Amino acid sequence: MNRRAFLLIAGGMGLLSPRAGQLRETLDRLAPRPSSDRIARAICRGAVASSASASAQIAQTALPAANIPKYVDPLPVFTDARISAANINASVTEFQQQILPATVYATLPAPFDGGTFVWGYKLGDAPPHFPGFTIEAQRGTPTIVTYNNDLPLAPFLQKYLTVDQTLHWADPLEQMGSTVPYAGSPPVVTHLHGGEVPSAFDGAPDAWFTPGLADKGKGFVTNTYAYPNRQEATTLWFHDHVLGMTRLNVYAGLAAFYLIRDSYDTGVAGTGLNLPSGPYEIELCVQDRQFDTNGQWLFRAGNPAGLNGTPPNPGIHPFWIPEFFGDAMVVNGKTWPYLDVEPRSLSGSQWLQRPISRAAAC
Repeated sequence: MNRRAFLLIAGGMGLLSPRAGQLRETLDRLAPRPSSDRIARAICRGAVASSASASAQIAQTALPAANIPKYVDPLPVFTDARISAANINASVTEFQQQILPATVYATLPAPFDGGTFVWGYKLGDAPPHFPGFTIEAQRGTPTIVTYNNDLPLAPFLQKYLTVDQTLHWADPLEQMGSTVPYAGSPPVVTHLHGGEVPSAFDGAPDAWFTPGLADKGKGFVTNTYAYPNRQEATTLWFHDHVLGMTRLNVYAGLAAFYLIRDSYDTGVAGTGLNLPSGPYEIELCVQDRQFDTNGQWLFRAGNPAGLNGTPPNPGIHPFWIPEFFGDAMVVNGKTWPYLDVEPRSLSGSQWLQRPISRAAAC
């Protein structure tokens, strides 16, 4: 038994409560969620989802990683394109990006020949990209970011990344407990991971909102966040954080770097500690992914490559799987890119390793 399992079981049994009966009192004080009874009934009756809906909404055939050409495309870098502004508009949008080599898409029918459908951030005047362009902030100078949910009301990716409504999740349509895939407007909310920010700007899981702010979570305060940037120089990242959907939305592409500079780590050569800067400081976002033969994301229970297995409780949670392993490594939005480097004794890189389950090594 691992630590997480022990804490869940011990907490449920009241073993971690300071005094006897405190767990029961706490539960009694909690207001019941409107659809929690549906979840309870589904669990008690052992509701079984049909075999057609127990894996994915759309038929996909895995593209073996061995069939993906390696070291064809240069590594995308953000060195000369970081976003440094007091006020930034961040649009969450759906678009196509050529993550695989162009030769893979060239033989595919429309619309797949245009690239992999992803969700990503469009920051300011920069184009949308997965991962998003890097925000560069200065210590002590606030950065105001307005996040807009500009996803389509019925996104293309919604049938590829299935929301399991039997989990505790955002639930804009109040369908929690249903074994039917969610088909409503996509909720988003952005969290600055590791940022020291006021709670109103933290991007809490229940602070989600749908396109046009049509629906909002109970924790929603605003979609304009004021980051104080009082921390020492550091590498942070921001990502989607919706309750019960974080794994899916980050897999879709909602992630980007956020750098804070100070007098020691200035990002300018010859100043501060004279750390690597300019072309010698490169962000590296390393993620494992899986693709289908149409060049699209493959993330489903019981996928044909057999990497992740079937749902452990398909009768209760028809789409949820506890972990994911991809067979293709994606760096800065490209599979197995290359980077030409100079023979130097020192170089700098900002690392972000975001596999869902895999432990990636630097």
